[in-house]
Formats: sequence, C-alpha cells, structure tokens
Amino acid sequence: MIEIILNDLPQQVPANTSLEALIRDLGEADPDLIVELNGRFVYARDYATTFVTAGDRLEFINPNFGG
Repeated sequence: MIEIILNDLPQQVPANTSLEALIRDLGEADPDLIVELNGRFVYARDYATTFVTAGDRLEFINPNFGG
C-alpha cells in the first residue's frame, strides 16, 4: 500500500493503481468527473495509463451543471 492525498485527505491505495481503477474502486460514477494529479489536469482518455505513486496529490472534482 502507498499513501496519496485525495481531496486533501490521506488515502491508502495499492501500489501500481491506475486512475481508472481508483475511480472505479471509489465508486466515482460521475461521467463529468474532473481529475487533477499534482496540480495538473488529467484527460479521461489517460486514466487507464496514469498510475498514482506515493505522495501524489489528487483532486476529484464533480462539476455541478444547471441553472
């Protein structure tokens, strides 16, 4: 297990976890989810090939649309 920071909270995750797996395992079902890794936007097409490492800072942002 490694420790990352997810939305400003420490989180233990298995080593070699992709963003795709992390999103799935955490139940993030919002198709409009925005992911920021260490201050940089990550495209959804890159979730499967982007892996978290110890100390990474992740932000999951669920935008609210509407009026």
